[in-house]
Amino acid sequence: MNDFTASNGLRIEVNRSDPSRVAVVNAGGHLESILTPDRMQALREFFQAEADERLGRWRWPENPDYVVYPVGVEIVDVLRESSVSKTTPGPGRQEGVTRAAAEEWDQGYSQNFFRAARAYFDAHPEPRPWTRAKEGESWYLTITSLGPETGLRWVAQGSPIRFWAGGLHISADSNEITDGRPVNAGMS
Repeated sequence: MNDFTASNGLRIEVNRSDPSRVAVVNAGGHLESILTPDRMQALREFFQAEADERLGRWRWPENPDYVVYPVGVEIVDVLRESSVSKTTPGPGRQEGVTRAAAEEWDQGYSQNFFRAARAYFDAHPEPRPWTRAKEGESWYLTITSLGPETGLRWVAQGSPIRFWAGGLHISADSNEITDGRPVNAGMS
């Protein structure tokens, strides 16, 4: 796990040479050695975040009692920890919330389940199509520094994928790419 900042502002720093050792550091960068309630709270949150990462779940920052389990790119299960376990169906669990449903949540019974799902989707935006390009595919891309689609055919190569065209290259995950489509998209 990486370094972690708790809700009370204290940082937990992981020792790079021995990840089993952590330190509590205050806002001024000073190591804290006495375990006060604030420092214990920071450590609790750190270990909870570590467990969340290990279990493949995301915790809603606004209400940490709600955890989100990704089922796929477009669907999640939401669990209210204080009411049930992940394996127990019931009122503390909302299964199969899609990105679209989270966007359209209403103020009804399941309000916090859908708000937690929406917060998850906001924190994990839809993958951009060109980031899933395969080696050798040709794409038309709109690149901020080059202006609107230039008509260049960008060819995906390597791992991780980079696009190449006329001596230019750009990483598939670059924020410079604002739009893209495969060369043969929509053609039969």
